[in-house]
Amino acid sequence: MNQQHFTTTAIHAGEIHDAQGAHIAPIYQTSTFTFADMAAVEAHASGEDGSYIYSRGGHPNRAALAAKLAALEGYQLIREARAASNTGPVVGAEIFSSGMAAASAALLGLAQAGDHIITQGALYGSADHLIAEILPQYG
Repeated sequence: MNQQHFTTTAIHAGEIHDAQGAHIAPIYQTSTFTFADMAAVEAHASGEDGSYIYSRGGHPNRAALAAKLAALEGYQLIREARAASNTGPVVGAEIFSSGMAAASAALLGLAQAGDHIITQGALYGSADHLIAEILPQYG
């Protein structure tokens, strides 16, 4: 199987194919998205499609960036797996609007009541406050 080089992956991973035919993916500067009809609303509500409703929850640029970062971060892993078995591992990335949002998601998603969190001494103030003051209230 012919494998893409890293530079090709860097250029093409996560590409958005714009419905309007733009050669380069547009920057979506909208807060909300519309649906063509009620069937499209129902498909979105059931999770059947990958449509967007509100930019804070997701939008095409965010999805493209996540796909590109996952492909780049997992490039070597994917390459080695495909060479061995002709299939690649599932890799992913998540995009956050701030560092604190990323730190909160990681901590809230991984830590459980009774866990001990070990950090470095020079920690971002809000993250330190979350770990030292907020999370202990939940066990």
